[in-house]
Amino acid sequence: MKTVEFYKTVIETAANEEIKAFAEKELAKYEKAQVARKTYADKKAAEARAVKAELAEKIFAALTDEPQTATDLIAATGVEITPQGVAALVRNYGEGKVAKVDVKITGIKGKKVGYVKA
Repeated sequence: MKTVEFYKTVIETAANEEIKAFAEKELAKYEKAQVARKTYADKKAAEARAVKAELAEKIFAALTDEPQTATDLIAATGVEITPQGVAALVRNYGEGKVAKVDVKITGIKGKKVGYVKA
């Protein structure tokens, strides 16, 4: 049983008025705390999105018509991010701005993902 359900059940079934009043007070306090918690979480999430969008714009500004790997983009911009982070930024913020291509790098077995301006 969740906290809200518990307090509502107590309010509905309690015979003692003091218990009902206490449950109503605690329910109001709980709901107020939930609103404050959600507001804080939304604010923090918006700040994190803004930071990620700024990083994405720095990465996208370093793009050229020549394919570059994520490691090359990190080195070119000097941002503190992992290659997996670059891939996530491209996936989330790069729609229409970035194109992925396969790149063969000499001395390395297999292909890598390269990014170019779209």
